[in-house]
Amino acid sequence: MDLAYYFPSRSALPFNNAAFINAFAQLFTSFIINLNPNIKVDLTTITPHWNKFDIGDTEILFNQTAVDGLPVVQPIETSLGLLEHCLFWNSVGSLTAQ
Repeated sequence: MDLAYYFPSRSALPFNNAAFINAFAQLFTSFIINLNPNIKVDLTTITPHWNKFDIGDTEILFNQTAVDGLPVVQPIETSLGLLEHCLFWNSVGSLTAQ
């Protein structure tokens, strides 16, 4: 579902909310320009501080609330199951040329 937000002028957006769209775009724009998603290009964005990778808050959740349709953009903890999958694929990377 996130593909539409990378190219918003080319497709219909599942959640057409200006604050949400701006937060999504600004997170990546800030990283591209500054190599740090926390140095905001647009100071009005709702994108929160995103810690460097570590066990804990390592992902950013982009969602909307079910009741009132407000944007939710927040760090979340990566599940241990997903981290275990990543460790497995990292361990076989040299075998798969990835």
